[in-house]
Amino acid sequence: MTPRHYLVFEVHLHDRRYHGRPEWPPAPARLFQALVAGAARGPALGDELRQAFLRLERLDPPLVAAPRQREGRDLRTYVPNNDLDAKGGHPSRISEIRVAKSVRPRLLDDPPFFLYAWSLPSEFPGLDSLIGAAHRLHAFGRGVDMAWATARVASAVDLAACLNAYPGEVFRPGGVGRTDARRIECPQAGSLESLESRYQALGSRFEDLRVGNGLQVNFRQPPRARFRAVVYQAPPRRFFFELRNLEDEGRFAPWPHRRTGALCEWVRDAAAARLEQTYEADPSALVERALVGRKVEGLPSLGPASRVRILPLPSIGHPNANPAVRRVVIEVPSACPLRADDVSWAIEGLEDAERVLLRARADRMHEHYGFGRPCRTWRTVTPIALPLPASERRKSVRTGDERCRRGDEGVRALGRSLRHAGVDAALVEAEIRQEPFWDGGLAAREFATGTRFDPKSLWHAEFTLSRAVEGPLVLGNGRFLGLGLCAPLVRFRRAFSFRVVEGWSRGADPLRIARALRRAVMARAAQVLGRTHLPSWISGHRRDGNPAEGHRHLHFVCDPEHRRLHVILPGAPDDWRDGDLEVLERSLAGFWELLAGPDGRLRLEECPPDDALSARSAEWRTATPYAVRRHARLGDPRAALARDAVLAAVDRGFPAPEVRVLTVEARRPGRPLSGHLALSFPRAIPGPVLLGRTAHQGGGYFRAVGGRSEA
Repeated sequence: MTPRHYLVFEVHLHDRRYHGRPEWPPAPARLFQALVAGAARGPALGDELRQAFLRLERLDPPLVAAPRQREGRDLRTYVPNNDLDAKGGHPSRISEIRVAKSVRPRLLDDPPFFLYAWSLPSEFPGLDSLIGAAHRLHAFGRGVDMAWATARVASAVDLAACLNAYPGEVFRPGGVGRTDARRIECPQAGSLESLESRYQALGSRFEDLRVGNGLQVNFRQPPRARFRAVVYQAPPRRFFFELRNLEDEGRFAPWPHRRTGALCEWVRDAAAARLEQTYEADPSALVERALVGRKVEGLPSLGPASRVRILPLPSIGHPNANPAVRRVVIEVPSACPLRADDVSWAIEGLEDAERVLLRARADRMHEHYGFGRPCRTWRTVTPIALPLPASERRKSVRTGDERCRRGDEGVRALGRSLRHAGVDAALVEAEIRQEPFWDGGLAAREFATGTRFDPKSLWHAEFTLSRAVEGPLVLGNGRFLGLGLCAPLVRFRRAFSFRVVEGWSRGADPLRIARALRRAVMARAAQVLGRTHLPSWISGHRRDGNPAEGHRHLHFVCDPEHRRLHVILPGAPDDWRDGDLEVLERSLAGFWELLAGPDGRLRLEECPPDDALSARSAEWRTATPYAVRRHARLGDPRAALARDAVLAAVDRGFPAPEVRVLTVEARRPGRPLSGHLALSFPRAIPGPVLLGRTAHQGGGYFRAVGGRSEA
């Protein structure tokens, strides 16, 4: 079998803004037009290059990779509408015909480049011409989106390695005929000729006709370029089944939790036997490759994105629930060569000695697995078969250091499992262990019986991602055998923390950076909510502009010692609604850069919340200056700081502390009295501790001294 090769174009933007509208990702038709426009010299292409473009437009739709993006803010400009004749043609009246024009760019993550990969046939003359044409590309999107491009021929292995390292999202064609999928224009036979015809027609759009004694100008619309709409990233079709008792279909017939792999094999093999009768004349052995997952000699194997997936769903959602399997979900990807209705037909009515599979509708149990529900924190219900190397699995674990090393290697393997499953989100924090996280669950090694997996490679995990992803989420090497099934975990997050990885300058002002953080979060929240007026829990002000009462609004903190930024939610979990947390999560998704004015541009990376935010201690010390809420005018600034700090702590519900003033900040006009303090409480109190006039804008942030972190 001839190895598969790809023609790969990389299009790099000079700026991290993209103005092309309306589709996302930028369509392959856009790249085709940009290549033709850059390669043409006047009205014609060279013969060799033209033949290469004619062959390129006949290839199958390419794979597309695009960086993560978010909507920028509208920029409104006023431009003439090309109707100066209505004002007598005098340039001095041009201001009378200006109209508003809004521009909204997409803001891209680093690196701002796109990738397009066309699968090549065994023979494709003219590759060198297309690679040379890529070097002439100069714009991509609109005229303001200046760009440059490269092209190369890559093997399937090289392309897979490139996509695994790509930091953005990968879009694959598939799912023709689906009404709920994303449609993107791609070149087709005749696209190049339509571009040439349009170019010729643009030069003769206006035609002068003599009418009587005068001239009349006629406008003719040039023909549109011809492209075809191809479905990308179509969601899989899902079919819901229930395991019912063979004699009494009104009762469930549960399948043991630990034997989910055996259930998948039974459903898979029985459905394959049915389908082979329908597809027995098919020489491509579709059933073996798309449903069973076996390789067929002489034919390319199908990737995971094209295979049918069988998902047994253990019953969860209640502490006393029996986690046996009562429901099965069948996913048929859009790129699967088998017809989804045929797969459903082959599975419906399968039976053994005790049970039968019957079609059903989605119910509340499916909601427990995040179907169509984005979430950031997930827990395994069945353990993940982590892709650990054999040498790592053979090593025995005896000491604490070896256990920590094994855990670190397992977390890295969990990150690889996310990439293999096509999840374009990074791990923020993770914990793996052999014991289950759910009440009534089983240890990971219990699931190895009757499977090909080593018990040492099976782990339960709880992890948080850098952005919310929709369920169902299935990870690991056993994701086609019922292992690695995760359920979303909705829990209260006291803080969102970010590490400054680049741009921190000597002498940076933490209060100024905290204020910049506050402005950035408010601007992003305004985009999420679609309005300029923000709720008081974000802005700290009521609708009339007056300060909100109490402290139930966000704190913004910059910790200069550890170079971290925190967005902190004060109070108890009951003080916050789920809708508030969802807005904040969406606002902070993809937050990787902060423009901090004189302190420069800070590159951010989300990280687990600082231990100091959840510590419990009796001794606390300021990390940022404490500012008095009201100057008591005691004459001695140290006495004023100490008294105000005691009142602020009591006002927040803490016991009255002993205050030791470490330093007093130099007074500046318009600034309150401030300084660094050490607090000693009569008993240990939990963090976070944020006090003083500027507590919501970076000031009065206390760190525990010798405290312990709370679970």
